[in-house]
Amino acid sequence: MSFFLLSVSLIGLSLAATIPDDPTGSDTESRPDILLIIADDLGTEMLAPYGIGRDIPKTPNLDALAERSVLFRNAWSAPVCSPTRACIQTGRYGFRTGIGYTVKNLERFNGLSASEIILPEMLDSGTDSAYRHALFGKWHLNHVSSEDRSGALVGPDVVRAHGYGHHEGIIHNILEPDSYTNWPKVSNGEQRQSRVYATTATVDDFLKWRETVDAPYFAVLAFNAPHTPLHAPPRELHSVDLTSMGSPNQRPRVFYKAMVEALDTEIGRLFESMGSSLSETTVIFMGDNGTPIAVVKKDPYKTLDKSHSKGSVYEGGVNVPLYVSGPGVTAAGAKCNAMVHAVDIFATVAELADVDLSDPDVYPADRTLDSKSFVPYLTDPELPSPRRFNFTEKFFENTAVAAQVDKTQVGQDIVCQEVVESTGSDDGLSLSMCGDPIGERMRGSSTLTLTGAAPNAQIFILGGPFRPRPDPRFGGAITICPNTYNKFNTIGGTLDLNDALTADGEGNLSIPGIIRQTSNPSDYYLQAATLDEATATWSISNAIRVNQTVNAKAVISEAGYKLISYVSGGHSEFYHLPSDPRERVDLLANGTEDLSDDDREKLAELRKALFDLLRTWR
Repeated sequence: MSFFLLSVSLIGLSLAATIPDDPTGSDTESRPDILLIIADDLGTEMLAPYGIGRDIPKTPNLDALAERSVLFRNAWSAPVCSPTRACIQTGRYGFRTGIGYTVKNLERFNGLSASEIILPEMLDSGTDSAYRHALFGKWHLNHVSSEDRSGALVGPDVVRAHGYGHHEGIIHNILEPDSYTNWPKVSNGEQRQSRVYATTATVDDFLKWRETVDAPYFAVLAFNAPHTPLHAPPRELHSVDLTSMGSPNQRPRVFYKAMVEALDTEIGRLFESMGSSLSETTVIFMGDNGTPIAVVKKDPYKTLDKSHSKGSVYEGGVNVPLYVSGPGVTAAGAKCNAMVHAVDIFATVAELADVDLSDPDVYPADRTLDSKSFVPYLTDPELPSPRRFNFTEKFFENTAVAAQVDKTQVGQDIVCQEVVESTGSDDGLSLSMCGDPIGERMRGSSTLTLTGAAPNAQIFILGGPFRPRPDPRFGGAITICPNTYNKFNTIGGTLDLNDALTADGEGNLSIPGIIRQTSNPSDYYLQAATLDEATATWSISNAIRVNQTVNAKAVISEAGYKLISYVSGGHSEFYHLPSDPRERVDLLANGTEDLSDDDREKLAELRKALFDLLRTWR
């Protein structure tokens, strides 16, 4: 859990990276080798140096790395894999790139746009191609085989198409029936099944490539481990006795711990094989998000609430391990409380490589960059945070940024969501929804309103994924969902969509208390239908998007106040982590009325910080 002990910095949520003086010199020989190691689904409570968890794996090599590193206590990521990797590669938050959820090999999931400038492209332009670069392991930002409706790059060679000079690994997750010992490996665009244990293969491939490199290099080792599928690793790589543990589904935490130990063993082999060159290499080790819920809920010590795990914007989902070691680290063994983020990898790599991001020939002046270098903390961990507020988010699905409706619910004033689709009906029915400003949690936080119906008309609310097709129940009109969803969540209970509602004497209908829909794998739309009893014909309203399945934003201040907002017609949560590290006491549980004047002021600051950031979405 995160604690914020430093004084509040005067540096705001700036739109560009801070570029300190060059610590390394400008000639090629002085530029360090840079090795970024990413563990998949490894939370801070699983590593001994953070002092949070108790039932944890043995990780002597990572523990030793922490001792020669600066350890960041308050590093944030996105709650799931793909958005974090997009943040790392671009230095930009997900609401700018459109990557807000796990990229899947389906057409409706957009991949990372080729227009984004990623790490190897920045290094090429900023160092006159002095660096060799490669990515080993998992990419998970584009499709392997499906087309992409946004026009993003696809195919097995997508990593090199984005700019990396070399890639060996996997484009997506290892998915069953494949396994860690039988998985689709890509080697510079050529895909074939590999039977080498995936964690081992990532190290092998890097070490082999490194022998061929005679220039400074930037390499990413993006391990699949300890992500699912959970399994028993090769026996020589771990110390966990799995002989009587049953299946991974029955004992997920035990098998997960074995996988983490196997990862640690292979990282130890990596470091040993690098020999004396390790001391001349800047090593950045981090996790991409928190520990999975299946593992968290089997913790005998209940370190985290099970919902406060991977996939959530709680600390258990986004507070990730981050260690940095190497020639520029003079504060080895120190623990830094500064608020940093996965986006900061971009500017940090730039500074280590002597790249000037303020040069418009290197990075466009009109493009927002959220990244801030944390190189200064490698020599002085007590510096104030590089930003006044940290930010994270999760939204579904990966869409073109302009198509998000998030912005409609983040202002200080009550605003209505835009009409995003229309049935072409001429009957004049109009459906809209208004919600309270971000940061408020009151009964009736959103109201669904219908206008233009006949007085006292019987009205049915239709809801579901937008898959328009004729529906004979409504006279063959095009409706958003032929199979109406029966339940819709409200603050006060459940609204049955099969029950007719009645408009007032002027043909209007208001339904207060709407928050968000039950989970389903697509954007959720609503329409209203009215039946003219005299002619037995139906009238259909426009369709509106009520909100997305997941759309959570979170901001936190150095004082440890944290606001979580479900911004599309949803509610908010407000925590003070120094006194409540497990996020159990929502200060907004009873609305804003119970807040102290000081807490109310802190809430207002966080609301403003979130609004100011999101309105810069381009």
